[in-house]
Amino acid sequence: MKILLVEDHQESRHNLQRLIERRGHEVMAVGSAEEAKNALQNQSFPFLILDWMLPGLSGIDLCRELRATPTGNEIFILLVTARADTEDLEQALAAGASDYLTKPLDIALLNVRLSVAERQIRDLAERNHARAALQQSARTLTDILENTADGFFSLTQDWNFTYLNPEAERLLARKRDELIGKQLWTEFPELVGSPFEQNYRRVLADQVPVEFEASDAAGKIWFEMRAYPSGSGVSVFFRD
Repeated sequence: MKILLVEDHQESRHNLQRLIERRGHEVMAVGSAEEAKNALQNQSFPFLILDWMLPGLSGIDLCRELRATPTGNEIFILLVTARADTEDLEQALAAGASDYLTKPLDIALLNVRLSVAERQIRDLAERNHARAALQQSARTLTDILENTADGFFSLTQDWNFTYLNPEAERLLARKRDELIGKQLWTEFPELVGSPFEQNYRRVLADQVPVEFEASDAAGKIWFEMRAYPSGSGVSVFFRD
């Protein structure tokens, strides 16, 4: 694991770096918050060990700055401090520190803190990987729906539109921007009491897929409908 160590005292920095590297980690050690920010701009570090008292920008201020960035919550920050008062430690956690370690350093306690950090970082990496995979699946599904020959739309349990594909826009003669967030029965009042409403409500109430055919209000266009329970709402494929 790549670790960024920020400690202004040279001897302490070298000793701590050596101890951490014994656990098999790759450690980059710097002496100030400014150097740390430069390193973070050029490389990715899942783990930051940060001394509270630094020349210039303090460690706790750097912690706040990092947490305010879009990816700041993806870093595990272990704040090292000589301050042991409860108020100081609460301030460290409020600034965004994931954990803290008090000086003088106890080697056994340091190893415990590192073990905790390693486990949490692994868990975070797994969650990020799963989230990325889910986002990719969502993008792939959206691409499929955008290009399918069938019309498709999705509704919440309150019958509000959450998505329409281009073919649904064409078949309904309405733009998605006009419908997203709007209620189906309000936007299409002619559907109230129709087979469309009866079958959609059955899908939502019984949580079963339903296939049916029905015509528009004028009886001129017939639609082949396939409606499915989807989460807490309803998803519909249809074609004329």
